[in-house]
Amino acid sequence: MATKTTIADLFPDDEGMILVAAHAVDGSLRHITEVANGAACGCICFGCKRPMVAKNGGDPSRMAYHFAHRPEDMVYDCTTAGETALHIRAKEIIEKHRRVTLPPTTTPGLDGKPVDVTPERSIELTDALLETATGELIPDVTATMPNGRRLFIEIANTHPCPQSKIEKLGIMGVEVLEIEVAGYRTTPLDDLDEIILHIAPRKMIHSSERKAKATEIAEERRRIEEKERQEAERLIAVYREPPSARHRKAAELVEEMSLWGFDEFMDADDTQPSAFIVPRCQWQAAVFYRFMDTQYPATVSPIDMVDRFREREWEKPDLVFMKTETSRKIAALAEDFKSAYEEVLAYMRRLEKAEVVYQKPGKTFYMTYDFKKNLKATLEALQADDAKRNVIREVYEGIEKLLKPGGDGMPDFEGWLQRQANRHELAVQEFLADDDLAYEVEEKLKEIKRVIEERADGLWGELPDDLMGLPMGDLVDRLMQTWHEAEESTGDGWRAKMESS
Repeated sequence: MATKTTIADLFPDDEGMILVAAHAVDGSLRHITEVANGAACGCICFGCKRPMVAKNGGDPSRMAYHFAHRPEDMVYDCTTAGETALHIRAKEIIEKHRRVTLPPTTTPGLDGKPVDVTPERSIELTDALLETATGELIPDVTATMPNGRRLFIEIANTHPCPQSKIEKLGIMGVEVLEIEVAGYRTTPLDDLDEIILHIAPRKMIHSSERKAKATEIAEERRRIEEKERQEAERLIAVYREPPSARHRKAAELVEEMSLWGFDEFMDADDTQPSAFIVPRCQWQAAVFYRFMDTQYPATVSPIDMVDRFREREWEKPDLVFMKTETSRKIAALAEDFKSAYEEVLAYMRRLEKAEVVYQKPGKTFYMTYDFKKNLKATLEALQADDAKRNVIREVYEGIEKLLKPGGDGMPDFEGWLQRQANRHELAVQEFLADDDLAYEVEEKLKEIKRVIEERADGLWGELPDDLMGLPMGDLVDRLMQTWHEAEESTGDGWRAKMESS
């Protein structure tokens, strides 16, 4: 009894049995149930075109009906038979109706999202040929579209068109449509027309319209990228411009941090590129002080600091409000390029690594308890050192006052103090922190001051051996000369003459 042939019947079953063959005269499909037994079936193999033998006599429960190759042909497995049969059926449908539905096509736009190129549309075909060799390829169906372009149609049953074939088809510059029929394996072949023509899933493997659109988008992307590259190079040049402004208050903060011995937390090298117009050490000092002034649980964020700097107009104008995404693109051309936000965040993480601050979730930071404790001790010690400095300065200025009007030769106090520290190979702060050294300097200055006061009163005391780097010899000689002149001319002491000068 005849049965309706399905796509699955075109292919050998799990045991390799062939259920459908081609009639030797007209090439039409013949199911094993529709033909005479044996060689009288009059059928040939779709794949190798050799005569087939129908094995459909006897009890089907003992041996399933199927077609077989003749023993003398020595063909045991003709794997192309099913594919060829399916393509013939598809070609018959396309040739009969001379039309096919093309799916919509898209291509990635500038933002990566799909851009519509062509809508779904049904087109008329002027011809349809099966298995026609084109170069080294044999498309399943070759047709001609209304615009005269060739259209290759590939019928996919279980496997899509292989990549190697796709690449070769692309080189040929033709339209290529792939129709997927695997989901219709149980559909009778007589019901396939609408499925092949319009319904089955399909895609354009190659489309000239899609290719043209992709080329247009690629050219637009190239123009945009070139414009972005030029802008990036301009911004890199701005980024590398040296600081153009100074902020008095921030400069004072830098000096204080240096006085506290925190130079390691600042970059004094102004040759480093930056998004700020003020020196790097100044905005870093501002961040550091912000942490000092913030009491936990309050925290400091990079965004908070950048907003403050913008209010002060510390950012380079061309780099204001730069997004991190933009700065990262520019960093592809200059690895050290950073936005203001990235610079501040990098500095905060540097402080975190030094255990000055701690980062909470969400990129906010606060100064650690241990560092604040150490900072307090440092400031208390500095206050004590400042007291010593003031005592020494007071004696020093007393000497300077005694030596007037010849006292203009006295060195600047801070420079003089630095030289005293240098004598002991110490920094000034380390020098003042040493109680013994500070006391020794104070006493020596007092001794020098005492001798000068005595000479002013006419007593010729010897100057100390260590004059602490002060140019005392000439100054004291001029002092004595002035005293003698005043004594001889008016009888008044040198103090009266000095006070009247």
